[in-house]
Amino acid sequence: MFYAFAGLFMAIRVGLAMLQGARHEHAQAIIAASKQLDLNIKVISLRTASDLKDGIDCLILPGGETTAMRIASKSERLYPALFEWMKDNPHSPVLGTCAGAILMCQLGEETECIVDAVISRNSYGRQKESFQADVQISGLTFEVEKELSNEMTLPITPLDNSFQNIIGETSLNHRPLIVSSSLIESHDEHIFPAIFIRAPRFGQIGENVSVIATNGDEVVGVLEGNKMALTFHPELTSDYRFHRWLLQKSNDGDAPTHRLSKMDQVLPMASSVFPPERGEAEGCVQCQKGSKLVLFVTGECHWKCDYCPLSENRREIDIMYANERPCTQMSEVVEEARAMRATGTGITGGDPMMALERTLDACRILKSEFGPDHHIHMYTSLPFDPRHASRLAEAGLDEIRFHLLDLKMEKYIGTMQACTEAGLFVGVEIPAEPDKEVELFALIEELRSAPIQFLNLNELEITTGNQENMEIRGYNLSMEITAGAAGSAELAIALKKRVNNALRGLPDNIDNAIHLPFGFHLKFCTAKFKDAGQLRSRFRRRAEMSMRPYEVLTEDDTLWFGALYCPPEHAQDDIAEIAEYYEIDKSWLHWDAKNLRIELPLFLAEEIAETVSVAIAAVEVHPTHERLEVGLTWLNTHRPK
Repeated sequence: MFYAFAGLFMAIRVGLAMLQGARHEHAQAIIAASKQLDLNIKVISLRTASDLKDGIDCLILPGGETTAMRIASKSERLYPALFEWMKDNPHSPVLGTCAGAILMCQLGEETECIVDAVISRNSYGRQKESFQADVQISGLTFEVEKELSNEMTLPITPLDNSFQNIIGETSLNHRPLIVSSSLIESHDEHIFPAIFIRAPRFGQIGENVSVIATNGDEVVGVLEGNKMALTFHPELTSDYRFHRWLLQKSNDGDAPTHRLSKMDQVLPMASSVFPPERGEAEGCVQCQKGSKLVLFVTGECHWKCDYCPLSENRREIDIMYANERPCTQMSEVVEEARAMRATGTGITGGDPMMALERTLDACRILKSEFGPDHHIHMYTSLPFDPRHASRLAEAGLDEIRFHLLDLKMEKYIGTMQACTEAGLFVGVEIPAEPDKEVELFALIEELRSAPIQFLNLNELEITTGNQENMEIRGYNLSMEITAGAAGSAELAIALKKRVNNALRGLPDNIDNAIHLPFGFHLKFCTAKFKDAGQLRSRFRRRAEMSMRPYEVLTEDDTLWFGALYCPPEHAQDDIAEIAEYYEIDKSWLHWDAKNLRIELPLFLAEEIAETVSVAIAAVEVHPTHERLEVGLTWLNTHRPK
C-alpha cells in the first residue's frame, strides 16, 4: 500500500459514493469548501459496503444514471448499505444531486424513501435540453471564513496532488466537465448558478419537506431534516455553498465528528499497484504500467509442474493467444498490440522454447512493427542449448527469465552465461512454495554466483488448473479475496527482507547476522497484483484505446452500454429511426450481429426502456477482443424472442 499523511487531529469524514457521475468534481468541490471554512476533512471513497465500516459524518450521492448506479453497487451491496446508513443516522447530513436526488426520493427493491418527495427523471427532455439558469435559494444560511486562492477556480482542472492525498484517486482516466465561465459563481446570496443535465423534476412535496431552491415556479431543491436533494449539479460550478452547508451541518454538533488517531492519519491509496523498485527488470515495469502485451505462443511444455496454473483449454495444446485473443497468425498479434498501445511484450506458455521458431518470428515482427524500444521478455524452464541464446538476441529478445525446475540451478548455468554474453538481461522467476522454505533460502545463496541480475518470487496461486494438486500438498487459500496459497507471501517477504537487509548492511530479520550483498534484485509479486496491477491495468489501457463513444469505463475497468434487441432485418431501420428521433449521430449506435442487438448510450437505453415494446438492457463487458459479457440487467419487462 501507498500512504499519504493527512496531518489531521480532528477531521470530518465525508463519504463520497463512487457509483457513477461527477464523483471527482464533487471531491474537488468538497475540498474547496473545506478550505473556505478552514475545516479538516477526510474524503472516504465508497465502493463497497465494507467501506462504511469505519464510519462517516456526512454523505454525497452524485449524479449519473440511476439504473447504472444501482447496477454498479449491486455486487458489492453498496446501494442498500448507503440507505441503511442514512436510516440509522437521521441527523447526519446528506447531499444528493440529480440522480442522487432520485435515489433519495424513490422507493427501491431494497430501500425506502429518505426524502418525502415525488420525483421523475429526465423530465426536462433529452441531453440537448440540458441548460444553465440562476435559481433562487431560500431558507439556508452559508458561512464563509476564508477566501479561496486562485488555485480553486473553474473551469475544473484534472485532479491535483492535494486531491490524491485526501481521497486516493488519480486523474489519469478522468476528464472533468467544463461549464460556461459566466455561470461559475454568483455574488448574490439568494442566487445560485445552477447547471441542469437531463435533470429530474420534483412533483408533490411532503409536509415535512422544505423547498430551498426554485427556478421560476419549478422546485429544484428540497430539504428534509439534514437530507438535501437537488435536481441540478452544484459540483460543476465554483460556487461551493451547498458543499459548505454539508460540512457546516457535520460540524455543528448534530452529527458526530470522528477524531482521528495517528494511524487514521495515513490514508491508503485506492491503487494497489506499487511503483517500480530500483533495479527492477523492465518486463516488470511494463507489467505495472499495464502496457505489456501477453503473448502465449504455445501451451506445450515438457514438464508437468503440479502448481502449473494453466487451464485445460491451454495446457499441452499448441495454441496461440495475444492477451485474451486467440490468434492463428502474427498479424492478429500485431493488431492486439496496437489495440492496447503495447510498449512491450511478455512471451510465455507452456514453454516458448517448445515453439522456438514461432517465438523468434514473434520477436522479429514485433520489433519491426513497433521499433527497437518495444521491450520483449520471455519465460522458459528449459536449460536450452546455449547456441540459441544469440539467435534469441538477434531476433530482438531483450530479457529472459528462467524457471528453475526442482529449484536446481546447476544445469542452467551454461545457458544463463550464454544469454548474458549475448546481451540479454537475465533473471530467475519462481513461485514461493510454502513448503520449500529451506530450499529457497539455500537457493538465494547459490544464486550469488549465478550470472543473473534479478530474482522474481511470485505468490503461489491456487487456480482451477492446479487446485487438486495443491490440495494434495495441503495448501489452502490465504484469504477469500486472493488466490494466493497460505504461507507463500510470508515466505517471499522473509526472503526479500534478507536480500534487502544485506544490500543495506543491516542485521538479518531472522538470524540477526550481517550478510554480504547478494548481487541481484529480488522482487515479490503478489497474486492480488496480477489482478489489480497486471490484468486490470491492461484492461484499462485497452479500453481507453478501443472503447466506443457511447461506452462508459467503470471503476472495475469494464465497459457499460445500453442495448436494444431486435431482429437483423429491422436493425438498420431502427438505427436510422433512433438517430433521427433523438437527434444523435449514428456513430453512437452500433449493430451487434452476434447478439442481435443495437448498442447505444446507457442514458438513452434508460430513457426509452419504458416507451418501446422490445427488450432493453444495460450490458457490461470486458474490454477485450472477444468483449466477454460479464453483466446484463434488463431495464424493462420485454425479452428477446
